[in-house]
Amino acid sequence: MADPIVAAIAFDGISPFHLSVPCLVFGEDRAALGLPRFDFRICAI
Repeated sequence: MADPIVAAIAFDGISPFHLSVPCLVFGEDRAALGLPRFDFRICAI
């Protein structure tokens, strides 16, 4: 089964802090802790 895809949308004026939160939550591989993996992407508009 493929990893679920999670995308964060970066847009003009987004706060770097608000963009960093999904990066911290979904961007790290925590499979060794028994947590699910995600295919994380940042998309710009």
